[in-house]
Amino acid sequence: MEILSSFAISKTILAILSFVLLSNIPSQAQGYLLPKLKSAQYNISTLQAQQGGEIGFALSSGRYVPYSSKSEDVAATQRLMDFYWGWILDPVFYGDYPTIMKEYVGNRLPKFTKKEKYMLKGSTDFVGINYYTSRFARHESNRTKIMYDNYDTLAVSEASNIDGKILGYKDQYGWNNVYPEGLYNFLVYIKEKYKNPKIYITENGIASSKISNPLKDEHRIVYVAAHLNATKAAIDDGVNVQGYFLWAAFDTFEFQAGYSGNWGLYHIDFNDTLKRIPTDAAKCSTVDDQPNPKSPMSHSSLVPSFSQHTSHMSQSTQPGPPPLNTLVRPNLQLNIQPNF
Repeated sequence: MEILSSFAISKTILAILSFVLLSNIPSQAQGYLLPKLKSAQYNISTLQAQQGGEIGFALSSGRYVPYSSKSEDVAATQRLMDFYWGWILDPVFYGDYPTIMKEYVGNRLPKFTKKEKYMLKGSTDFVGINYYTSRFARHESNRTKIMYDNYDTLAVSEASNIDGKILGYKDQYGWNNVYPEGLYNFLVYIKEKYKNPKIYITENGIASSKISNPLKDEHRIVYVAAHLNATKAAIDDGVNVQGYFLWAAFDTFEFQAGYSGNWGLYHIDFNDTLKRIPTDAAKCSTVDDQPNPKSPMSHSSLVPSFSQHTSHMSQSTQPGPPPLNTLVRPNLQLNIQPNF
């Protein structure tokens, strides 16, 4: 079996690390995209013919939701979507950064050569989505910076709770707000803006608090069922989702939290024997695959209205994303079949 050289692998790893650790610098995206392009070329020229493999990437993603239906909040939401997700996705699908990034970042945003643009366009076989939560976006006329110092004058604030208005509900562990509707809407957004690429949900899951019984994880059953329903609704509406990977099969070491939370369908006794113990969620079958006509996830009540507010989108030669003006909060009706 042929493999990438250690140099190519280390170069790719360093590029990914530089993107993660220094992503406040606009040039770092190119430090990720161009090595990825080399990997894609190698895959196409050598590995794909031999192994039939695919090459892609995963985004730690979330859907930004307008704080209100005001046009300024809708526009602020689109700015965040372009800066966070379009920063990587637009070059891969259209060969260049989003127009709005060029407008706001100016000459600090490095340029691709014509050859790089040509080669970047269509250089991925799939998009991976790591989805856990979504956040509000609100226009702030007096705000000069968001998270990164180099992104000044975006005039946006983002949070899951703004002035007492809460998106979804806080999870047991306290990390994220649970909002499965955001997964549906993000999948539809990718479909509409990027010509319906192949998508894998590469991460989706919820932790249990250490103070709770890790084997009694009804909250995980509800969470996973809701997000599978959201995924099914997206597939029903034409999104090209090819797979779903739960985070995680077993309790893991988390880079940000160590062993302080339990993410696994199988609990691991880290304090003693390291025994793997199935949780209630591990004993639960998947969501019923028969359509539920009473569920709002199965029909158009979840689908945002794409016909309004189009005048607020940045003008570009690239296809525009669907307007982000609809707050979607259906009452999810789950069809769960426990086996325990």
